[in-house]
Amino acid sequence: MPDSTDKHCPDCDAFKPLSDYHMNRARADGKQIYCKTCHTKRNRESQLRRGARKEESGSSEDSEDGTEAVPAGYDLYVMTNPRIPCEYKVGRSKGVEQRREDLQNGQNFKMVIVATFPGAGYAEGSVHDRLAHSRVHEGPGREWFWASLSDVLHAIGRVLESERA
Repeated sequence: MPDSTDKHCPDCDAFKPLSDYHMNRARADGKQIYCKTCHTKRNRESQLRRGARKEESGSSEDSEDGTEAVPAGYDLYVMTNPRIPCEYKVGRSKGVEQRREDLQNGQNFKMVIVATFPGAGYAEGSVHDRLAHSRVHEGPGREWFWASLSDVLHAIGRVLESERA
């Protein structure tokens, strides 16, 4: 008999403690549908399927030097939750406004787009590397940084400048 603090994973058909589920603030219970093990397995399978489709079509997202290449049309953006000063999200998207709406969907706050850099989505990884010392480690995601806006914009400027050279 499952404990009242257990949750059913429909993938492995098992009841597991809530600690075995990733956070998902958009869901009523605050947890993902699938347990961590099944969630990871499903993500890996999805990545393998996407990779197989790319190979079949002859396309690749990797550049010649082995780094991930971002397709054209991706913009680099900086967003924030105004309730948390000095915490910024640096990411890339084809539709920055839609991404903002997706991020705030189901939350009790509004995301604010601070800056966009059209066509500069390719620089996201380098900006993250430059800001790595200020990465926020609590909560989901790896794109949040605890820094001043000027430090974030300076890091972006340095990366874009070095890309032009």
